[in-house]
Amino acid sequence: MIKRLRKNHGDYIFNPTFVSARKPFNLARKRLAERTQNPRLLKIHFHTLRHWRARLEYEKTGDIYAVKDLLGHKSVLNTDRYQHGSFSNEEYVTKRPQTSQEEDALINAGFQFVRFDSKEDVPIYRKRK
Repeated sequence: MIKRLRKNHGDYIFNPTFVSARKPFNLARKRLAERTQNPRLLKIHFHTLRHWRARLEYEKTGDIYAVKDLLGHKSVLNTDRYQHGSFSNEEYVTKRPQTSQEEDALINAGFQFVRFDSKEDVPIYRKRK
């Protein structure tokens, strides 16, 4: 059944080149930059999104080996080089709200829930400095 499919790309059934995905991405990026009047959006590339995802995964898990597997690298050295040595712990500001109004204010300010402190009977929130 696969042999009967039309081959539009030489020996390949599907287009193996990255160009096929790049063109619509570039067009959407250009339109978004024009609509939002934000030329910095033109600096975003596929690899930018890959770096961002790797960084997000490391912040979530704290495990460089999980990031290595996510990126498909054979060595942790490649992963560390890929991130330009930025796999270091970020500094956070932590807050312990006493009332629900304080808690709402922290959430609106971008703080994330970390855990509930059973000793002091309050939630703990954090935000990057």
